[in-house]
Amino acid sequence: MRTARKTVSAAAALVAMTGLAFAAVAYACTALATLSLSAPAGDPGSSVTVTGSGFAGAGAGAATAAPVFVHFGGIDGPVLAQATPDKSGSISAPVVIPQNAAPGAQVIVATQKNARGEVQSGTPARAPFQVGAAGPSAAAPQQAAPEGRTAPTSGDSGSTGIAIGAIGVVLFAGGLVTFLVARRQTGGARVRVGRS
Repeated sequence: MRTARKTVSAAAALVAMTGLAFAAVAYACTALATLSLSAPAGDPGSSVTVTGSGFAGAGAGAATAAPVFVHFGGIDGPVLAQATPDKSGSISAPVVIPQNAAPGAQVIVATQKNARGEVQSGTPARAPFQVGAAGPSAAAPQQAAPEGRTAPTSGDSGSTGIAIGAIGVVLFAGGLVTFLVARRQTGGARVRVGRS
């Protein structure tokens, strides 16, 4: 009876780990929206062109895509522009940095919701912006990115998160296998650790 329980428990754990692995792969395959700026820095009141890709464009049966809202300072920040993605999911919109923008590192965020009002998969997209550092000596050096791609930032953690998640699943699986093998070798006997 005890062996049957162990077998069922091991099988359930294996099914759960397999499910987690498939979920991690599915998440890793989700297309993420990207955002880039015509300038990485500027003063309050300056104009910047925001371009992006990977948003939901007009799909089958839909005449137009859901709008993309461009915010300053975070998802809940003021809306600087509204853009409608083309069929390929690309956007482009000029924005003006708010006059009351605090100097220093800020973020420009693009959000999109689906027809049900839920956050569209793969969004929001973010791009860093330095306020009050329009000159080259004041702005932090930016890494060049290939055309159509955004430069990596400290906030880009999509692939890092996936890698850490995959490592976690592998470590969990390894620990579970080690536990089950040790348990089988001791015949399920409990081992007392500590004072005798």
